Amino acid sequence: MKQHKENVIVKMSDREHCLMRPSMYIGAVDIASKDVFILENDKFYFKTISYNPGFLKIFDEILDNSIDEAIRTNFEFANTISIYYNNETFTIEDNGRGIPQSLVDGVPQAVIAFTEARAGSNFNEATKANGIGTNGIGSFLTNVYSKSFTVETCDGKNKLTLNSINNAESFTYNIKSTTKKGTSVSFKPDLEKFKMLSVDNIYFDLIKNRCLHLAQCFPEIKFKLEIEGK
Repeated sequence: MKQHKENVIVKMSDREHCLMRPSMYIGAVDIASKDVFILENDKFYFKTISYNPGFLKIFDEILDNSIDEAIRTNFEFANTISIYYNNETFTIEDNGRGIPQSLVDGVPQAVIAFTEARAGSNFNEATKANGIGTNGIGSFLTNVYSKSFTVETCDGKNKLTLNSINNAESFTYNIKSTTKKGTSVSFKPDLEKFKMLSVDNIYFDLIKNRCLHLAQCFPEIKFKLEIEGK
């Protein structure tokens, strides 16, 4: 008599599912080949590169948030976006209005945006900006695929600092008074999740390419890129 496999229903958290099925959320986490134009020594060269699409995706998710803020405000805010790489950590800063900090179920909106899936500002079809982010999961994914993840966001009244560790396993936050505005997101990607040992130069070339393309699409935004040792 044949023995049938047991049928067991398992309920996973959003975090667990994102980590187990990355292809559903950030695309491939294996090295892929692609033909692209790459800027080298002030000239574009068409070449075949090898890179990890999922790794680049978690960077783009944070950058897209700043772009969306610029679009929402008709480029009055978030019209300067700075990108840094230092000590295996990416930082993306903008001079936007800051992320809303009013409470939802006792938790600041800014905390919910980065620690929960399906949380975002583009779900109102009648009023959402013609922006890039639409699904309300991108920033959470960057947190999930990072060893450490820090947000500092100021709305002109308060500065909220969120610290998350171990692939969004746990987080803490605090709020202090300030008159500044803007948002800074720093994250240290979990290279093991991408089967990577280090961040190769090709990723910095691709990030530079993305900034150049965005600068052409959005001339109202000034992009700054600083990479340690590059």
